[in-house]
Amino acid sequence: MSESSNNKVGQPSVSAEYKIGAIVIVVMLVLLGIILIWVGQLMVATANWEDSEEMRAVYKNNLILTGLGAMISSVALIGGALTMKDVDKFVRLGMIIAAAMIIVQLMSWVMGITSLWYRFY
Repeated sequence: MSESSNNKVGQPSVSAEYKIGAIVIVVMLVLLGIILIWVGQLMVATANWEDSEEMRAVYKNNLILTGLGAMISSVALIGGALTMKDVDKFVRLGMIIAAAMIIVQLMSWVMGITSLWYRFY
């Protein structure tokens, strides 16, 4: 049976390399976002808490890194869920739910770090 006979009528066939490449791109972007979030949190954990100037810089860098990491991960998951039509619908739903959980977690981190920030003023 040929590849084109498995497709619905009127839809172009998608090669296996394209499908694997799309999944690899989504995985790489999600991992990049997670690493950026981790580095931002690691900066807070290893900072000198006695020096308020250093904590201000760490706070700003932490917000940038965690925000950028969460944005990259969320956009990759939502974009992958919307564009990869050949993936099972429950996997795509899980990708959207995971993106929503990342966004909610980021908002709670920002609120927690903001409460720490007011201690330095």
